Amino acid sequence: MVEYPWGTYSAGGLIEPLARHLGPLYEYGPLAVQFFWLISGFIFAHVYGATKIGFLGFAGRRIARLIPLHLLTLFMVAALQIGFVLLIGTTLFYTADAYHFVLNLLFIPSFGLESGLSFNGPIWSVAVELPIYAFFWLTVARLRLNAVIALGISAVFFLLQDVTTFTQVDYCGLMFFVGSAIYYASEWFKPALLAILAAAGWAIGIAAALLMPWVGEAITLVTVIAFGPVLALLGAADRILGERPGIWDRFAAFGDLSYSIYLLHVPLIMAITMAMILLGIDRGILSGNVAAMVVFLVATVAISHISLKSFENPARHWLRTKFASGPDRGRRNLRLPGTAPPRRGQPKPGDV
Repeated sequence: MVEYPWGTYSAGGLIEPLARHLGPLYEYGPLAVQFFWLISGFIFAHVYGATKIGFLGFAGRRIARLIPLHLLTLFMVAALQIGFVLLIGTTLFYTADAYHFVLNLLFIPSFGLESGLSFNGPIWSVAVELPIYAFFWLTVARLRLNAVIALGISAVFFLLQDVTTFTQVDYCGLMFFVGSAIYYASEWFKPALLAILAAAGWAIGIAAALLMPWVGEAITLVTVIAFGPVLALLGAADRILGERPGIWDRFAAFGDLSYSIYLLHVPLIMAITMAMILLGIDRGILSGNVAAMVVFLVATVAISHISLKSFENPARHWLRTKFASGPDRGRRNLRLPGTAPPRRGQPKPGDV
């Protein structure tokens, strides 16, 4: 596989727009994956921690949320890669063959069976969450998950990193259950005190990362320090606002669109690249082009919004209807004894 086999090059490759100003974003952007795992654990604890939901109902919601867009983008990328092979004799960016197509079709493109990223590459980070989702449901259903148990589970996943080669499932589990632990621990404090503690913890953590090299070099620790208190602050703000429109309403809406953006940006890049090849336009014009970056970002958000409203939501509703007719029908909003009903603004299990 050869990347970018056409067009002019500058300093060995295309230059990122505003590279000097956005350098840290380009360098540390991949940490968004770890942040997503962290926030997933927080949100899942918030939504499912006080509910009693059967495994089929829980799995049905995950399938309805993730699978439709995954399959759509998989077939889109497969068609585009066939076009690239015909046009330039090779695939673009990622491996694309029959074997890896089957792995992607089964939603296991990053479980150690693959040879690098394939087809719609970013899906790897979503796929490794699936066993963690199942394990989360088990801990909620059988262990009555709380902050102490969540931290213990995250510690186990941390230790597993030294003895396993199971791609990044262990790393995902570590971050996911740290996020869950942050949520459960945040429930111990009154909102105002929680906000103060979170802000103080964030400031102390950042100072420690700056002053002590070993802290600053531990990417996982830096990610938790940087983003963990932010989650606690959001939780505190949601509780302080009370009956006002919940933060999680807006957060859930952003989460819906973020998944669309995450999976659609690669097919869009490929489609633009193919159009440039067919039109004979040199890719060199994109090097450092701020206007092109802005147009691409706007187009990606617009297309993602259309996908969410016109395809993903209808598909999700249809699949949820099918799963709701099974054994878990009517159990979606049950609560564990002694727990409070969901606050206004809290997403229902069916929304996540």
